[in-house]
Amino acid sequence: MSHHLLRSKKTDSLGRFAFALDDRYGQTTDIVIQSNSKSNKKQDYVVTLDQKQPPDVAYDHRWSVQKPDSIVQAYIKTSIAGKKALDAYIDSVEGRTLEAVVVKSRILSDQQKLVTEQYGGPKIIIDGKAIQAKEEKWSYGLYSVLKFRFPDQVTIFRFRTSP
Repeated sequence: MSHHLLRSKKTDSLGRFAFALDDRYGQTTDIVIQSNSKSNKKQDYVVTLDQKQPPDVAYDHRWSVQKPDSIVQAYIKTSIAGKKALDAYIDSVEGRTLEAVVVKSRILSDQQKLVTEQYGGPKIIIDGKAIQAKEEKWSYGLYSVLKFRFPDQVTIFRFRTSP
């Protein structure tokens, strides 16, 4: 994209003039200078380009890593809440199917005994204390802990159902 900018400037008593040019990036910038001399005599011009100097920047590296302020903390909490709400909505619309989830207790109910006798025992048992130990602050329930902290033991498939 090429855009042209026309500027006019009168010279001072020594024949000098100056233009502030816009920032341009790349290897070349095309500039045309045309004299409006009435004598129409050929004349040599000396062109001096001054490069803009960026201001000095001093960094205080002591503050480069710090705990997030209250605004960032509020944003993080809102983001986590939004993620939980989105996941809950996806669950309600799409649903989740797990092959089996067994919460182990010392005494099995009659129904649990019947299921175990009929279908066999679980292939994998993950102790509740192990689940609690791997729960992070960002976790949003049992599903997230199993998915992200036990990927070698639990495979979760998502099935989309018709609305």
